[in-house]
Amino acid sequence: HPILFFPMFYQVKELIEGGSVAAGWRKYQKNVVEDCQTLWCIWVPAQMINMSFCPIWARIPFVAVVSSGYTCLISYMRGAQETLDVSMHIGSDEAMVAQSVAPT
Repeated sequence: HPILFFPMFYQVKELIEGGSVAAGWRKYQKNVVEDCQTLWCIWVPAQMINMSFCPIWARIPFVAVVSSGYTCLISYMRGAQETLDVSMHIGSDEAMVAQSVAPT
């Protein structure tokens, strides 16, 4: 479910990369519309095909294959380490300090 999966995905990913839960939440907010559109583009047709054409014995394997493909797609789209513009999310004094200590 996108309301549970996407926030957890971004927060766990951010924690694994050494970031904070808040940074994961910001990435989720930044990407939620595109992620939900991708989810709907994959799963709405998949479920229509599944319930309309798949025999009962093939429904679970079909969903498993679609789920594997969807997981690969999300990993491809959002798997790379991503950075946010620091100055947008912290105060201006802190941003100047962060910029002054950043290697050039």
